[in-house]
Amino acid sequence: MSLCVLGGYVLKWIPLRNWHRVFRQFFNCNWSDMHSVEFESMKNLGPVSASWLLQAGVETRAALEELGPVAVFQRVRERQPKVSLNLLWALAAALMDKDCRDLTAVERIQLHDELRRSAAYVPQTV
Repeated sequence: MSLCVLGGYVLKWIPLRNWHRVFRQFFNCNWSDMHSVEFESMKNLGPVSASWLLQAGVETRAALEELGPVAVFQRVRERQPKVSLNLLWALAAALMDKDCRDLTAVERIQLHDELRRSAAYVPQTV
């Protein structure tokens, strides 16, 4: 438990795990919004994708470029097991600054093969 203080006034006792809700309520913003603007300005990546990337420890476009779309996809899948391959296509296309629907079949196959060859690959079960 933690005491929530705003402007010198004690508001209420809240669990530490809920601090982000208080922050959002009083300051009318989301904590991840401060970091996700860079991702949301990239093609194919919206607020949900941006929050997944932040949860996976990828905070900037430079980090995404350095790790590559396959490694980042694997990090996200560790935390979000039901994420689909559409995120992989979106990450790859975002780095190329094009729409994910514009990826060719060859590019998708190459990405999927790279994913399967990686040591941490676990096939998704439905």
